[in-house]
Amino acid sequence: MKFNFKRIRNWFSNDPLLKILSIVLAIILWAYVTGRENTEENFEVRVEIYNVPAGLTVMGEMVSNVNVRVRGPKLRMQTLNQQSLKAYVDLANAGEGKQVIELKPENLVVPKYLKVLKIQPKELTVKLEKIKQ
Repeated sequence: MKFNFKRIRNWFSNDPLLKILSIVLAIILWAYVTGRENTEENFEVRVEIYNVPAGLTVMGEMVSNVNVRVRGPKLRMQTLNQQSLKAYVDLANAGEGKQVIELKPENLVVPKYLKVLKIQPKELTVKLEKIKQ
């Protein structure tokens, strides 16, 4: 069987608009499918404390960052950074002394398309003492 250059040239020259449209649609479909793939990533997130009861203050050292593992669409994860994630600890119901606070996904502010998989450490220890006057 002989190689026929004329046939190949005709294939490329017949209906070029249809072929270009097919390639563009294939690229769009590829981008859509790969963008929907889920991926996991770790972030170091700063912990912020709020609602410290009146007359009390936080004493001693406390973990200021937690490691958070999240899962989400690959395309969106590429634009995510540490400033997009926040961890909060509410001390409104805390009393004087050592408080052990369990960190849950509810303590995190994350974009709605992400799922929190893991928080490390799972607990924070906060020591509250009365303010001396």
